[in-house]
Amino acid sequence: MDAEVGVKSKLVVYGNTPRLIDTAKLLGHEIIQFVLPEDALNFTWAPQVTTIITDYTLSDDHLSILQALRLNTEFSGVVSLAEFGLLPAAKAAELFKLRGATVEAVKLSRDKYLMREYLQSQMEEVIGFAKVQGSNELIEFGKKYGYPFILKPISGVASEGVHIIEEVDDLCEVCFNGREYLAEQWIDGMELSVDCFGSGGELYCLGVNEEVKRNSPHGNKLVEMQHVFPARIKEVVRLRTIKRCKEILMKLGLNDGPSHTEFKVKGEEIALIETHSRFGGDYIYELYERTTGVNPIREYLKWAVGNTVRFKEEFTGSASIHFLEAIPGVITDIIGLEYFRSHKNVARIEMPLTVGSTVKTIEESPDRIGYVVVTGSSNSESAEIASHVASSISIVTV
Repeated sequence: MDAEVGVKSKLVVYGNTPRLIDTAKLLGHEIIQFVLPEDALNFTWAPQVTTIITDYTLSDDHLSILQALRLNTEFSGVVSLAEFGLLPAAKAAELFKLRGATVEAVKLSRDKYLMREYLQSQMEEVIGFAKVQGSNELIEFGKKYGYPFILKPISGVASEGVHIIEEVDDLCEVCFNGREYLAEQWIDGMELSVDCFGSGGELYCLGVNEEVKRNSPHGNKLVEMQHVFPARIKEVVRLRTIKRCKEILMKLGLNDGPSHTEFKVKGEEIALIETHSRFGGDYIYELYERTTGVNPIREYLKWAVGNTVRFKEEFTGSASIHFLEAIPGVITDIIGLEYFRSHKNVARIEMPLTVGSTVKTIEESPDRIGYVVVTGSSNSESAEIASHVASSISIVTV
């Protein structure tokens, strides 16, 4: 329906995602942006953006705000790439009859236990799991499924609070603080992720990404340190992983808009880790763009306001991102950063810390101190160059 004369149309955005906002502005959108109070201190104010600071995770007051704004403003679409903005965005899209993932599908993907319970009732699952709230339940889980096993907050993000329980003695390090956790059976194998986009009942696969964990005795070994796109896997594995992903997304009803689904793959076994109603983090969308020329965020915004989208599964070369790491302490010198910026395969290097900054032990994704993005003619080449550059940049600490 056409907007009334004198009534402006605006895009509603949940969360502080600068790349999303910048792309929306380039497309000519006027924006209403909801920002959480804890993000407001690091927030950059911008023209074309009406900013509302409120905790949209605690209540549905944000919907009342939008209903009030609706008196003289039409909404063209609702989007979010921020984890805690996904459910509020789904509720807003449903209320104003705009494109987006359904509320029920987002709830299932946000609650890792509910998702596993639902999928177990709908299709064959290959991983043991249980909701746990205390040490006794963890001990029972270990007896049933053995060690190691994974422990994670049911609605956590960015590897926050995720533990690998390798033996009974590790249980003393777990602090529940009244939170519910999900215990999951450990599955060996390569970790892969699949980003998809649903539109008109069809799921488009953006590709299969390879996720490489940290190899360090200190900190959280489950934090990802490298992504290789497309993944270094055989074609038969790629096709089987995509098929499995699409089956799960259709069962969950997560076939409208973006999704990111993670798996462990070993032989013919493909075990689901988790799924989200957004694109993958860690700039995976950039790796896709650098290998296809298609900007997934731009396509998402076009789709949200009612347009058609285009994605490619033909890749010209490959790309990899490798995060930087240093011994915890105060930085006294950084060597090699400027030298490698001119490397022919380096697309960009980000290192926000400087001499005098403090490096923390990596316990979750935000603790990583920087990264390098490279491109190559093959996935093996880009992976090797990214690893070489990241290991060659020396971050000296005391």
